[in-house]
Amino acid sequence: MASAIWGWHLEALFGTAIFALIKIGFLLGPGGPSLLIGLLAISVWQIRRIRQQLATQLLRARARRLVAKALRECLVVGFDGKAPRITKVFDTSIGYSFRLLMPPGLHQEAIEDRLPELEAALAIHEARVLPV
Repeated sequence: MASAIWGWHLEALFGTAIFALIKIGFLLGPGGPSLLIGLLAISVWQIRRIRQQLATQLLRARARRLVAKALRECLVVGFDGKAPRITKVFDTSIGYSFRLLMPPGLHQEAIEDRLPELEAALAIHEARVLPV
């Protein structure tokens, strides 16, 4: 359960921050929440570096959740029931590349045997397993 919640930690942080801004905004008067949320949205939109970094982090988090879900659906698990953990996401020219940390008892061959199923679950054309 904790891993499912951790996958959404960035979105939960944004939700908590917006909730706090709304609560603080009520102290400013009837239009306070709208004013604070609007100022935050405008500042995030106008500062290109923050906007690009935020978009990159959200896209990587989405890709990480999709791959973790596909690994669970395709039953890629070790002897103790643990699935591989995504440790790093790399941007490539055609998509993403993921570095997986394999749990004890699970090897590269287990994922290679499930590649057709993983490709179908992720709706991708090709998946490769490369040892590091």
